[in-house]
Amino acid sequence: MDVKVLALDLDGTVFGRGPLNLEEAVLLRKLQVRGITIVLCSGRTLHYVMGIARCLGTTGPLVCEEGTIVYDQKNHQKVMNGDITKIRELRKSMDRLLPMCRIPNESHHDKEVILALDREPRIDLDTFEIEIKQVLHRNHFDLNVTSSDEMINIIPAGVDKGYGLQIALGMMGLRNEGIIAMGDAPNDIPLLKRANYAAAVANAHQRVKEIADFVSKFDDADGVSDLAQHILDNKI
Repeated sequence: MDVKVLALDLDGTVFGRGPLNLEEAVLLRKLQVRGITIVLCSGRTLHYVMGIARCLGTTGPLVCEEGTIVYDQKNHQKVMNGDITKIRELRKSMDRLLPMCRIPNESHHDKEVILALDREPRIDLDTFEIEIKQVLHRNHFDLNVTSSDEMINIIPAGVDKGYGLQIALGMMGLRNEGIIAMGDAPNDIPLLKRANYAAAVANAHQRVKEIADFVSKFDDADGVSDLAQHILDNKI
């Protein structure tokens, strides 16, 4: 496979709960030297993802806030995707419609576009996602709902990480060819489906593993290193 782009989720993929992995950073830089663009794709804010990109040394576009923000690091171009009108309405109605939910206190969860929600008390994440979708449906909010780690993300309709990746490819003047994507959570599924080759880390959700062409034997950063080495060794 003539690999042109490696799109990577962050939480649970590029890193777990520990520090960034040096071996992973070295391998990603080797991929860049070979001409493969690394695109970081996350639900986190632009400034957070920019910080991770600088630590890893990646220079490709950044897909942030579940694809609602795409940033070209080389040309300093920022693209906003999706109609945020309904998101704003929901924010104002949270106390009435979603009294069991809260926006996490950490600054990186205070998003520019999407609404990241935690629940008190916490319940199974898949059940939480269904609960949110039911509330939105009853109140006629046409919004996209995804889950990642312990959070629910509410996103403008028609936007997801896969859509963000397509915008990033356009920034680079590339078609949807030679694209590999790796993730761990259900919100990564649109990203993996947009790619030509889908990969999952060992700690990935079962729904992610079911659509993956490659499932690493290793968790998060070690799984990314495993995939990177396979690419460098021309095994993919």
